[in-house]
Amino acid sequence: MAEQPEFQLSELMGYNPVWFWVMLFIVLGIIFLTVFVFKRIKTVLKPKPINQPLMTGYAGEIDKAFVLVNTGQILYPEACQRVSIVLRDFIAQKTGMPARQMTLSDLQKAGAPPKLLESLSYAYPIMFGEREVVNMEEYLHFMNTSRAILDGWWE
Repeated sequence: MAEQPEFQLSELMGYNPVWFWVMLFIVLGIIFLTVFVFKRIKTVLKPKPINQPLMTGYAGEIDKAFVLVNTGQILYPEACQRVSIVLRDFIAQKTGMPARQMTLSDLQKAGAPPKLLESLSYAYPIMFGEREVVNMEEYLHFMNTSRAILDGWWE
């Protein structure tokens, strides 16, 4: 009877151990990089918290609409509607005009300030689906103008 040759793992690795270690290093490197890249993507896509505390009152409502639209919880038309309501309520409180029930042309005839009319004329077409928000800079201008009205436009 012929004897069967016995194989030992050390003999197989002894054939050329450098390639085994090189391949092991490459496989572990690929696994490490894959985990690192996926963790990095997850942290980049995660919404960042706002560091500033939100204001209260009318300014807080505008801030809230801005945060909600930036986090994707509401769309631009709803944010414009919320800001429009806040502005009209603010004007009604400051002047006594029934601004919430007035149209844009009614507000113009009643002598509402030009910045208010500018903000509302921007918001109304978006609210009613007649146009889309072109870019974030345009929307930021609308939000800043709206905040300027609240931040002492009447004082």
